[in-house]
Amino acid sequence: MAESTLPTTYVEVPPPPVLGGGVLGAARVIPPQTTHQLAGAMYLTDACGDGGVWTEICWFPSENPPTKQFAGAPDIVESSTPFAVYSGVQCDLARQEEQAQRARARLDFTERHQIDLQFTQNILPNRAFGVGGPFPLGRAIGMLENFAASVYGGVPVLYIPRTLIPEATQQGMITPSLNGGLVTAQGSVVANVDVDPFTSPLTIWASGAVTLIQGPLIEVVTPPGFNPDLTNANDARALAERLYVPLIECFVAQATICDGECTDTGGTAPAAPTATILTPNTASIANTPEFDLVVNGTNFTPGCVILFNNAPQPTQFLGTGALSCRVDPSTAFQPITVPVAVRCGDQTTAPLNFTFTA
Repeated sequence: MAESTLPTTYVEVPPPPVLGGGVLGAARVIPPQTTHQLAGAMYLTDACGDGGVWTEICWFPSENPPTKQFAGAPDIVESSTPFAVYSGVQCDLARQEEQAQRARARLDFTERHQIDLQFTQNILPNRAFGVGGPFPLGRAIGMLENFAASVYGGVPVLYIPRTLIPEATQQGMITPSLNGGLVTAQGSVVANVDVDPFTSPLTIWASGAVTLIQGPLIEVVTPPGFNPDLTNANDARALAERLYVPLIECFVAQATICDGECTDTGGTAPAAPTATILTPNTASIANTPEFDLVVNGTNFTPGCVILFNNAPQPTQFLGTGALSCRVDPSTAFQPITVPVAVRCGDQTTAPLNFTFTA
């Protein structure tokens, strides 16, 4: 039978539902009160305030009465760098309004995905305190929730890649919430985020409540024109764009997940880390500002933590051969040499010496 040569025609097909979840599903999304807030914003919170336990109910008049510690002021939540999410099409000016509608539709379908990538590739890793790993998924969730409970009084948000959601739900770690979202067994809000499947490590994050100030929809239709060198003509374009200002309360933490079988202690028996060089390895306690201490070594992972004088520090992962943390020389009251080591899961490197001088 000969192949038909009848021309094809367009048909009207309803678009699919927009996929939900992600950061947009877990965040408090609010409009700006003023246009100035779209350049950055801040607010006050009491959710990350410290408290104390009072046991000295009675004391002798001859003794100095015990004191209670009070916070100086509420904590300030400052926004991360604002970012814009956009989509668009090259258009025929004869159908300008139709192409503008298509640009808006494309933004609806891609907005959630781009916001997730901005969080998982930039905002969260750049602010995260590492709690260790690699761990089995359930233990990693528990480690992050325990850390969150120690520094934050609100309901935390856990950012778990979509690749791990089936495993977590199958094992009862995550269940649907009454509002259609996801929660952990301990009540944390779950953002089932998109990650880059080719480059992202097996990492989950936790934070305080996340707020997105959502700017108004910006629509632009540009006519065709020439490039500056007058060699190539640009087609007409329809653009849809929206600005977001992210605010995260109090903390961000991360844990790495086992890739494959885990040992009973939570690791995958990776190569042991080593710490070889500190840069710098000395600082004066007199009039020296805070600085970045870099630890060079081998076999570091995103979950490794620098132990400065045996205390874990907020650690930035610079690569498998380098980590960094902030050091404040004013915390040393006299010249002293302290140990610096790196802890990766249940393995800790041999310490290096850092010296505070007069």
